[in-house]
Amino acid sequence: MFNPDLHSVPTESAQKFLDQIRAADGLIIASPEYNHSLTGALKNAIDWASRRYNNQPPPLSGKPVGLMAAATGGYGGVRGYQHLRDVAFGTNMQVLSRPMILVPKAREKFDENLKLTDETTRGILQDFVK
Repeated sequence: MFNPDLHSVPTESAQKFLDQIRAADGLIIASPEYNHSLTGALKNAIDWASRRYNNQPPPLSGKPVGLMAAATGGYGGVRGYQHLRDVAFGTNMQVLSRPMILVPKAREKFDENLKLTDETTRGILQDFVK
């Protein structure tokens, strides 16, 4: 877990993660909605990548990012998506605003191997990546 009082330099695994973000042209961040918000694990990862280390800018600062949320209910994770947008704004990510990718009733749209099987959602994602 990220703790700014203990982590003035990244751990080895955190540094690898930060290097991968820095090397990417852009990111798609997807999260299930937990209790109307993003997951704690995702928030922890964002916290690591929101800091300046070795006189370099934070890896997420200015990074083009697409956001996606999913939920088992009919709203598709819209409340978690909004929290994720707020965190993205606070860390200076450049969020692509359209399309707003929400996946309602997620249990029906993925197979047992977590492969996305819903063609409509797949099409939206493919268009977004293009």
